Amino acid sequence: LSSRASRNHTTMAANGPLKSKDVKRKQTRPVGEFGGNLGCLFFLLYIPTQIYYFYGCLVLHRGQLAVPNGQFWYDLYYTLPEGVAIRPTTKSFIVLSIWVVFQAVLEIFMPGPIVEGVVLKNGRKLPYPMNGLLCFFLSHIGVYAAAWFGLIEPWFVWANMGALLTGGVVMSTLMALWLYVDFGIFWRRHVNDPEFEEDWGVFAYKDFFNDLFLGVARNPRIFHTWLKTPFDVKRFWNARPGLTLWVICNQSYLASQ
Repeated sequence: LSSRASRNHTTMAANGPLKSKDVKRKQTRPVGEFGGNLGCLFFLLYIPTQIYYFYGCLVLHRGQLAVPNGQFWYDLYYTLPEGVAIRPTTKSFIVLSIWVVFQAVLEIFMPGPIVEGVVLKNGRKLPYPMNGLLCFFLSHIGVYAAAWFGLIEPWFVWANMGALLTGGVVMSTLMALWLYVDFGIFWRRHVNDPEFEEDWGVFAYKDFFNDLFLGVARNPRIFHTWLKTPFDVKRFWNARPGLTLWVICNQSYLASQ
């Protein structure tokens, strides 16, 4: 929001909840980056395909580059053993879901200092819990304990990387679609959230792939009613499940040797 809009937003919020009709929106998000709609659609399809390709080179050709012909993709999906193949499995989805929920619980409930982020367009600063290092070590303890008690094999990631890749693609796509619907189409639900800014939400449905790829809200947060520091969805997905899992993946590959 502009400085005047920010002051109006604060004044109206002090007098009671804002109504969506009183909110002035302005499209200031990047439009046309990455080639616009067609470019964003290309990257939405290309990025997972490229990851699958290099993974296939690794498991099918010992790391050598290969021609991605029909046989390549058939073997990658059907011929390889369950888990190593990229076809999804129930086990991979269950493990991924448990991991994500575990990381969310750690971020929400583990103690740590609260620091403010940068100034937003609406003039506000958002609080962030700084408990990442504690969560990082507790994540390792949890995984080691699960392996020690036989709940999961130490080499589980190595033996199920293909299915986990597909699970990650499905989960991230569903998350992006939910954000597009909740914070994009139904942006009016969030006008009284402290992180709401002038450029939130969908402005034109024709920009669907652009908005899906680049996002419709800068700092989408949930659980405002129940948490003193609301759960920041973008910060969580950027910093918690993936980065910590990266280290766990390396250790799982070491355990497989």
